Amino acid sequence: MFNSDSVIWLNSADEIAEKISAGLNNPEDIVLYAQNWFDIINQQPANATCERIWSSMKEILNT
Repeated sequence: MFNSDSVIWLNSADEIAEKISAGLNNPEDIVLYAQNWFDIINQQPANATCERIWSSMKEILNT
């Protein structure tokens, strides 16, 4: 399930530079959680996502 550590949370605009810097300097945890979340919400294989979107759009437009 979703883990709040999958993204960088901002509470104000004042935190932007600090949070981006922290994310760039220590990306391991955020990247790991984000990859796990991506695997949950995205069908595999991920490189076929565009094709699935086009197929779904064609199906919607033809009904």
